[in-house]
Amino acid sequence: MTERVGFIGVGNMGGAIAARLLERGPLAVWDMDVGAVQALTQAGAATAESAAALAADCDILLTCLPESKHVRELLFGEQAVAAAMGRGAMVADMTTGDPVISREIASTLLDLNIHFVDAPVSGGPMGAQQGSLAIMMGGEADAVARLRPVFEAIFPNLDHVGPVGAGHAMKLANNLLNAICRLATAETVALAVKNGIDPAQAVDIINRSSGRNYSTDITYPRDILPGTMGQGFTVGLMHKDVRTACELAGATDVPRAFGEIARKLLADGEARFGFDADVNSTIIGMEEAADVKIKGTAK
Repeated sequence: MTERVGFIGVGNMGGAIAARLLERGPLAVWDMDVGAVQALTQAGAATAESAAALAADCDILLTCLPESKHVRELLFGEQAVAAAMGRGAMVADMTTGDPVISREIASTLLDLNIHFVDAPVSGGPMGAQQGSLAIMMGGEADAVARLRPVFEAIFPNLDHVGPVGAGHAMKLANNLLNAICRLATAETVALAVKNGIDPAQAVDIINRSSGRNYSTDITYPRDILPGTMGQGFTVGLMHKDVRTACELAGATDVPRAFGEIARKLLADGEARFGFDADVNSTIIGMEEAADVKIKGTAK
C-alpha cells in the first residue's frame, strides 16, 4: 500500500520541495500562508482545514519550518498535530533544526508510537527545483528505509548519517562552514579590489586556484557580481543556523573560534538589515568597511 504523505510548512524552501514531491505522486499540504497553499493546490496538491486534520490522514508527515521550536509547538502545542496522527505514523523534519530539540521531539513521539527522522536539506530552492538537493537523515535504520522511497526518485542525493539528531548536526556543520567561507570570501575579494583588481577577475582567479568555494563558484557569479543579490535565504536564518551550530559546539566541547566570528558578523548584519534581508546583503557592510565596490548593478 502506498504511504500517504503530507507536508506542513510550504514557504520558500518547503514549497519548492513540495512542488518537486508532487511530481512523484499525491501530496497533501498545509501552511498558515494561504497563498503558499493555493499555489500548490493549483498544481495538484490536496489540503485540509487544519494542520491536525491533514496529519490525521497521513502516514508520513514532512515538516519544514524556520526553527525546531516551531516544529515542537506544531506537534505538541495548540494545533495538537501529534495527537491527531495514527499509531505507527512518521514525522520527518526537514527544518534546519537543533539536534537537542529533535531528540526531545523523537522521544515524546515514540511514547505515541510515532517515529521521527530528521531530514534537513542543502541546496536551496533552486536545488529543490532541479532535484539536486542533498538530504541528511538521522534516525533508526528502519525509519530511514521507510522514508527513502518518498525522496529517492526525485532527490537521489540521500545520506543516512546516524541516529536522531545526526541529520540536523550535519546540516548545522555544513551551514557553519558555508557562512565562514561566505564571510571570508567577502573579506578577501575586498582585499583584492582595494588593491586594484577587478572583482570579477578576482573571483575567476580564485575559482582556478586553491581558494575556490561555494561562494566564489556559485554565489558571486550568479548573485553578487551581477548585483541581483537573490540567494533566497535570509541573513536572520543564516544567523540562527550559525548560532545553533556554535551552541552545539559549546555543548559538545568543540572549538568554535571561526564560528563565533561568523556569528558576530551575522548578528551585526541582521541588526542592520533585518531578519528577512537576503543573506547577500552582508556584502554591503564589507564594501563600506573597505571602501570598495564589489557587487554589480542589476539590469
